[in-house]
Amino acid sequence: MANIELSALLQMHRDFISVRKTIDALRAQTAKDRLELVLVMPAGKRDLIPADAFEGLAAVQCVEIEHSFKLEEGWAVGIERATGPLVVLCEDHSYPHPGWAAGLIDAHKRGYPAVSPAIDNANPATAVSWANFMLTFIHWFGITEVAEMEFTAAHNSAYNRTMLLEHYGDSLPYWLAHEHSLSDDMQTRGYRIVVAPDAVTEHVNVSVFNAYLVHSYAGGRIYGTGRAAAWSLATKLVRAVAAPLVPWVRVVRILRMLDTPEKRRKAKVGRSLPMALMGLHFHAFGEVMGYLFGKGRASEIYLPAEIHRAQLVRPNEQIAIMGLE
Repeated sequence: MANIELSALLQMHRDFISVRKTIDALRAQTAKDRLELVLVMPAGKRDLIPADAFEGLAAVQCVEIEHSFKLEEGWAVGIERATGPLVVLCEDHSYPHPGWAAGLIDAHKRGYPAVSPAIDNANPATAVSWANFMLTFIHWFGITEVAEMEFTAAHNSAYNRTMLLEHYGDSLPYWLAHEHSLSDDMQTRGYRIVVAPDAVTEHVNVSVFNAYLVHSYAGGRIYGTGRAAAWSLATKLVRAVAAPLVPWVRVVRILRMLDTPEKRRKAKVGRSLPMALMGLHFHAFGEVMGYLFGKGRASEIYLPAEIHRAQLVRPNEQIAIMGLE
């Protein structure tokens, strides 16, 4: 029987084509003999999967959920069903390099219960894509050394399964919907978070301008809601008043993280940074709305970006990069 060291959790909300490229990347892993795929899907979609779709993987579970479910609920079910000591949240628009699984496993063995990969841009042709990347994954861009982090890379990170189940249990869907809050809580408990430079994935980012702004606002509102959950009204009001300063603080931090000429050239910083600043303002406005009024419909707005990413990228990228027809 295979010695499973990593369970890769993936959700198939549509057809098999939407997850095929990610699964092919998992099949190409150097550590595929230690890798389990847990594919979570709505009931009735198992028949859409080709017979040879999982060839080469050490173990596969296809988990069908009878009722409609949110992204975080799908992750929680996958975590419960997984057999590996390390579970990683995979996406249908994030494509791991062959050494990704081995890098995550090695970092976990060194005592880190939460591990993020180094992340690159899978659709780097446009300034909009780079702006979206800067807002979401700049902390994990161009990483060359193991480094401890304050938080994980949402929806792309690996966690010790026992830790998640013991500490978060039935409330796990809530924490997975607010991964920054999860990171804060983990550190309060004394757990360390690390980025593993040998574990690289390429992430497809929003490249349609209008969709980018909506995505930024909705993401900010979800983040603000989670962040303000335990705040007093006075704290919420103070943070709301200070919010217009946040985009400028963040854009300075982004520039500091683009700390080499190669990073700045690759990220098209001259064109993408103004676009990033615009997105940061939309994100900050969303945060304020989250502080004061909660999530509202932000999750419903944000969800298509996660399970229908192809709708938010340029048509040529859907075919050339995501492998969709």
